[in-house]
Amino acid sequence: MVMGCFKLRKREGSVHHRWIGPFSIIIIIRGEMIMLNTDKIYFYPYKIFEVERRKYLYTIYASGLFEIDNAVSKLLQLNGSTVESIKEALKIDLTEDKSIELLTDMENEKLLCRNEVSHDESQEIEKANFSALTLMLAQECNMRCSYCYGEGGEYNNKGIMTENVAFQAIDYLVKNSTDELLHIAFLGGEPLLNFPLLKKVVEYCKQISADTGKKFSYTITTNGTLITDNIEKYLTENKIVCQISLDGTKEKNDMNRFFRNKKGSYDVIVEKTKSMRHMNLVTARATVTPDNSDYKEIFNHLNELEFRAIPIAIAQNMVDDEQFDKILSEYINYIFYFEELILTKQYAKAKKMTDLVNALEKIEFGNVRNNGCGAGRTMFAVDIDGTLYPCHRFVGERKFALGNIWTGSDNSKFLKMINVRNRDKCSKCWAQNLCLGCCPHENYTNTNNINLASERSCRMAKTIYKKLISVYIKMSDEDKKMMWPED
Repeated sequence: MVMGCFKLRKREGSVHHRWIGPFSIIIIIRGEMIMLNTDKIYFYPYKIFEVERRKYLYTIYASGLFEIDNAVSKLLQLNGSTVESIKEALKIDLTEDKSIELLTDMENEKLLCRNEVSHDESQEIEKANFSALTLMLAQECNMRCSYCYGEGGEYNNKGIMTENVAFQAIDYLVKNSTDELLHIAFLGGEPLLNFPLLKKVVEYCKQISADTGKKFSYTITTNGTLITDNIEKYLTENKIVCQISLDGTKEKNDMNRFFRNKKGSYDVIVEKTKSMRHMNLVTARATVTPDNSDYKEIFNHLNELEFRAIPIAIAQNMVDDEQFDKILSEYINYIFYFEELILTKQYAKAKKMTDLVNALEKIEFGNVRNNGCGAGRTMFAVDIDGTLYPCHRFVGERKFALGNIWTGSDNSKFLKMINVRNRDKCSKCWAQNLCLGCCPHENYTNTNNINLASERSCRMAKTIYKKLISVYIKMSDEDKKMMWPED
């Protein structure tokens, strides 16, 4: 290895993308940036990983992985030092010219700066350009799941959405978007309690498409218990992607997902979704609880049922600190299983682990972002009374309302609050561009502050990404091509 160098390779079409493997050394033209001996050097938050006796640097603003040598490792320990003292500390490893070249190279790649790293309140607030709308078709539900965060699906405002509200919400989306492709998500409660409105919405969007050239895609999240042959036919014919809530085996699912009479839902759901599962048309969303925390077991059971993708989330409102530690341990075992599938070339199965794939993509594609999701920025949710919220999780929390579909919205305050660059706690964390401060609503649930992640959320995010970065480093070029084919 060349001393004092870090390595990267850029994949065609991937801005800022960096990965380990065959490499080229970055060459910076001398004199592009001037380093003065009195300049103090500060490094942006980073993490060093050691895998198979080789060292790798992950850093936030470069948002990439770099293989480094001992000289760079030594340099990273000199945070806040002057250029003069750095040259002196590195003189055994590098000549004076090489030290300056290395520092210049690293500054160019946004690995270091000449001001102490802090949160940046000057970050420009992104303007809303909505491309996705969540319609709360029915704020009521035929089930009473133990972990429901929406007051039994009612969101403190029970009822069903009217045609007037739905159409006005769609008009608002079209008016406030420059995108050609728009997305409608049908949610509740249980959205199929208002299936007639769903059909009217789709037909209304078809009319808009004919008039404006805008195109629409659709998803629905449902408990699956109300699906009929006619509903299935309509969803299939109109290419409405369906996500079913199912928590694994019959025993585990029926502990928490039951009807008002406490009867479990597993048998009904499996029967109602049979043909859609066989046609690879439906996703399963599972919820982890203290009594159902074996991620691998959950995944394998739902995979056997032929669900096309299987996202898994924790019911945060049911988990205490001791139980959380157990769940985190199970999650790490799940990542080991994910790694095993990739390294043994079982790519199709690995790709069904939606949450892990999405997390790994943040490492693969390396885009620098300020916000973890599109809440209040590219997407919004509409209550049955027409109130606008950043996303469906906030529905009913009036203090987070952005406005309404008749008078408009103001997202600036919300986006400033959730901008990870504006958080003292996150500004110096190596994982900020991966977890992005965690889900704002989960933060609010756990700390009563959308801008402050709980200690256990931070610990979980860091633990998960440490392991996933190690997985990523071990992946071969073939593994990456199979996980992310270049179409």
